[in-house]
Amino acid sequence: MATAKIDPDQGTYDQLKGRCVQDGVLFVDDAFPAIDKSIFFSHSVPTNVRWKRPKEICENPQFIVDGVARFDMGQGALGNCWFVAAAVTLATKPNLLHRVVPADQSFHKDYAGIFRFSFWRFGRWQEVVVDDRLPVRYGKFLVFAQNRQQPNEFWCALLEKAYAKLHGSYEALRSGKIQDALVDFTGGASQVIDLGDGASIPRRFFRLMMRLSKTNSLMGCSITSSANKEKQLPSGLYEGHAYSVTGLFNFRGRKTRLLRLRNPWGKMEWNGDWSDRSEVWKNVSDKDKSMMELVIENDGEFWMSFEDWKKHFRELQICYLTPESSVIDYRRKHWRMDARHGEWVPGVSAGGCGNHPNEDLYWTNPQYHVTLQDPDDDEDVNTSTLIVSLIQKDKCGMKKTAQFPEVNKTIGYDIFKVKDDVQRELLDGDTYSEKALLLERRMDSYSHYREVCHRYSLKPGRYCIIPATYEPNEDASFYLRAVTETEAELG
Repeated sequence: MATAKIDPDQGTYDQLKGRCVQDGVLFVDDAFPAIDKSIFFSHSVPTNVRWKRPKEICENPQFIVDGVARFDMGQGALGNCWFVAAAVTLATKPNLLHRVVPADQSFHKDYAGIFRFSFWRFGRWQEVVVDDRLPVRYGKFLVFAQNRQQPNEFWCALLEKAYAKLHGSYEALRSGKIQDALVDFTGGASQVIDLGDGASIPRRFFRLMMRLSKTNSLMGCSITSSANKEKQLPSGLYEGHAYSVTGLFNFRGRKTRLLRLRNPWGKMEWNGDWSDRSEVWKNVSDKDKSMMELVIENDGEFWMSFEDWKKHFRELQICYLTPESSVIDYRRKHWRMDARHGEWVPGVSAGGCGNHPNEDLYWTNPQYHVTLQDPDDDEDVNTSTLIVSLIQKDKCGMKKTAQFPEVNKTIGYDIFKVKDDVQRELLDGDTYSEKALLLERRMDSYSHYREVCHRYSLKPGRYCIIPATYEPNEDASFYLRAVTETEAELG
């Protein structure tokens, strides 16, 4: 069939596909061409790599085979376990996945070599259109993400291609953060909880994780590495690697609490208690095994105890769904959200974190007031839940190249409790102590991550949020969200 180069900006997916079907041509994405620079920007591509469409790779390509499953996606020859782990986690919530991966796409009816995906970007959902040419080795083996169990299924490979296009190349997907992909897939707000030695872990932590899972929150975890390299440990786990949290289970009548994790490689599993070959499974009934969806296979998925998990993993990434997410279970939580776009402008509104000798500059940072009107309905105490999410925006549309590497600023925020008799006005260095009390100053949590997010239980009242970069006079823009269970306004 003939092909036609088309700029995706010339129309929507439906318009572009309609033109191709009418003209009897296959779509060729001129904005993300099938060339070496779309794969790697810093080094050459192996000579045995070619671009081919699925119909040239196998006889009966399918977009989705028998529905989506957490076992579908396997990592390819790219250091993007964070992306694959996030996609695996997303696949445990099909209602969320189909907002990103529309299921009504096919290689058969009205096939035109064009596919669409949606990603959340700073307050709006962005459609990304790609053609279906994929990098292959030796004419038939996909180089990157793939379904190894059903190699004729291609939603995984095409989703990765669309995300690579959003970033500028496949190479740009190396060494990211699982929480960033979860946010891009859902429009949620992500919090990173430190599990390392000496970390302050929330009370009733496993119960909190169970509650979050039941309310459609997504979770991943990782074992950080100072060398920034993946290395296998005696436990079978890998440091410098991200894993999906795909299930939780608490045995009734026992103190045994378990997590189900998946390695995005689709192999290489935990080898301790509750691993696939562990003797402890002999004491578990067939009914419980069925409820847990236990699979004894080298598929990358495994169970481990909560105690062992805390011992070995160093970070938990939580993605809370917000009203910007595609699907929310309003029977469980009715989240409300207000958001603002803002900027740190050097010499105007980029005051830094207030460290000496720049204390006075701190008060030039943007300030936002949020009023918590009522306590949460389901809390025994008189407090309101407030999730504050601060996301720094990139300046080049996420596209990372050798000339313009992605470098995040170090960002954070402080929260002040505004006194009841104070009108809505800016705080300043001379009088702020008369107007407000410093409630939450997390100097140790200023982070170079794209998003800084924390969850609080606060008494109803008015609060002032001051987002800042760590250093003064940094030029950057941000997206600030306040997510609550009761009515609140950010202004």
